[in-house]
Amino acid sequence: MSRRTIDIYYDVVSNVLRNSSGARLNQKLYEFVIYKEKPLVRLRLVTDESLTAYTAFDATMTFSAAIDKDFDHNSVLMCKTLNADINRPSDWADADPATGKFSIRIDANTARYAAVLATSEKKTASMLELQAFDVNGDLVGVVRFPFITYNLMDDNGSVPPAATEDYYTKTESDARFVRKTANQQRFKVESNYFRLWNPDAGDFYAIELRGPVGAQTIVVVEGV
Repeated sequence: MSRRTIDIYYDVVSNVLRNSSGARLNQKLYEFVIYKEKPLVRLRLVTDESLTAYTAFDATMTFSAAIDKDFDHNSVLMCKTLNADINRPSDWADADPATGKFSIRIDANTARYAAVLATSEKKTASMLELQAFDVNGDLVGVVRFPFITYNLMDDNGSVPPAATEDYYTKTESDARFVRKTANQQRFKVESNYFRLWNPDAGDFYAIELRGPVGAQTIVVVEGV
């Protein structure tokens, strides 16, 4: 499947999000996920505005990621990513914990996500958290930063059906339009008379068109 790519630069020393140039990111530009979406986060952990790599993690560690709006340990997380979906080689070739680079698959199509957003447009207090564990399974590091979660207006949305062709085939046209046969009569209009073809006489016979004085003219298109 094709995933939307989200590039994030997080300064673990200043605890701020930065853009690709190293400038502190405006809050209005914080990254986000949308309900039912399954994007790929490409996270770069840095230590300054020069985007110097954070090197406290290494490839011997395992990782997990989560997205939620609070710290209620008794509730299910809005989104949860296990180690198997972090730093997959096929997702991002540059991913390497030793240089602070992580690819994280996000799945926002969960019942908990829907329940948390409910009828809200978004949750600006939500955050993305990355946890690191050593070979013994002990927690050795946590990184957490703002990550906005958005809702959908149409929870039942689906791909619309392909548009139908805007023309008819010959068979369809024949079914929709009356085709003249030898038994059908022809007509024409002359002055105030409507002339209808009489096949028995081999000629037209006239039907006078009358109306009150000042009445609107009746327009009849001549046809065969």
